[in-house]
Amino acid sequence: FAALSVIHIAGNVVAVSKLRIPEATPKPVANSPTGTATSTRPKNSGFWRQLLLPPGYPQTLAKEYTKYQLWTRLNTLVDYPKQVVMSMVFWARVYGVGDSKKTPLEAVMIDIFMMSVTCVAALVAGLPVVTRSFDFGARSWKLR
Repeated sequence: FAALSVIHIAGNVVAVSKLRIPEATPKPVANSPTGTATSTRPKNSGFWRQLLLPPGYPQTLAKEYTKYQLWTRLNTLVDYPKQVVMSMVFWARVYGVGDSKKTPLEAVMIDIFMMSVTCVAALVAGLPVVTRSFDFGARSWKLR
């Protein structure tokens, strides 16, 4: 997993370094000594800053963006370890892995029940009466 992650990140770094995005043309500004606006991202701002931050950060973005990105990165960082721990607890407590009193038949019956509940919930969630209340088209920030 770690090796694949390193290969994935290295591939992204190479891909981003090969991008040829044209520089924005500066707009004339009356108060500027040169008569043009300064670029939102200086040429010497650094490879990692250009790779990880959007142009003009933080002036060109909503104030919530930094907070949102920090929480998103934290979630990404802890997501896989959280899944591993949850799977271990789930297998031990629900399916009974490691418990000699539990049988494979019980584990299969529990799995069939859980899949049935999931299917019924998905079918109900797909009903037009329910989907109208979700309002997926609303434009709002995830963090307020």
